[in-house]
Amino acid sequence: MTKQTLAAVAFATLAAILWAATLGTASLLPVGFPTVEVVAGRYIVQLVLLTVVVMPFRGTAMVRTTQPKLHILRGLTMFVMPMTFEFAVHRLGATNAFAALWLGPLFGLAFGRFIGGEPVPRGTVLLVAIATVGALVAHSPAALTSVSGALAIVCAAASFGAFLAFTRALRGESAATGLFWTAICVAIPSTMLLPFVWEPVTLRAAAALVLMGGLWLLVLLSIDEALRRAPLRFLAPFLLSEIIWARLLFRAPWTRGAIAGTIVLLVCAAWVLAELSNSERPLAPLRASAIL
Repeated sequence: MTKQTLAAVAFATLAAILWAATLGTASLLPVGFPTVEVVAGRYIVQLVLLTVVVMPFRGTAMVRTTQPKLHILRGLTMFVMPMTFEFAVHRLGATNAFAALWLGPLFGLAFGRFIGGEPVPRGTVLLVAIATVGALVAHSPAALTSVSGALAIVCAAASFGAFLAFTRALRGESAATGLFWTAICVAIPSTMLLPFVWEPVTLRAAAALVLMGGLWLLVLLSIDEALRRAPLRFLAPFLLSEIIWARLLFRAPWTRGAIAGTIVLLVCAAWVLAELSNSERPLAPLRASAIL
């Protein structure tokens, strides 16, 4: 395994861990806090961090891009995903809505074929499908009782998958540029909706939003760096490991389904690592892309 692919796996795993930590901070928010307000606050925090911390080093180069359309489309997927996810939560409950996260990589493979033109071998699709089933079994969602909620789950999963595909397609641009454009494309529409849903922000909620914004920035950066180094088909099991880290973080009970699903995920991850270890050819030219 090359250092490049090993770094890709490490970044994908880090993204899963940080995502679980981001979900954990949501418990600091008041019950029923508007999703639009959470999304707007999270990405406004990201814009502030990028402007204050990164821009002094990168200057205007941080905002310059040769593919603005792809950046805009990628950013909009991060606006659509939480909106449709919240819709699903109200109709199906949080447990079922979270199932959308595990369907994302499958959609990402499909979109990547058309957006980035990357080959998707049938064996790879099968492996990712098995890993997805493992994540779903570990998560153990209940039966779907709402057609509109189920459609919302599919839309949220498709949005996440499209985000992964666009991120891979934009690997030629710097991570800072991608993060800035995504933050702009989510902050603008979500901020425009704030007058319709606004609730006063307590000190605790403000601290949670700042923490969530910083953690989510690191999640997006980790996903960007992982997909910069390797195709999604090699990273899906490690991104899906978020269900394992979340269970550990929240100290959820280990049911038989959770144990069985976790074993399936670990086997899929081990299979990918074995495949990468047997490959001597680098997956793609390595391009330095430190955020600064």
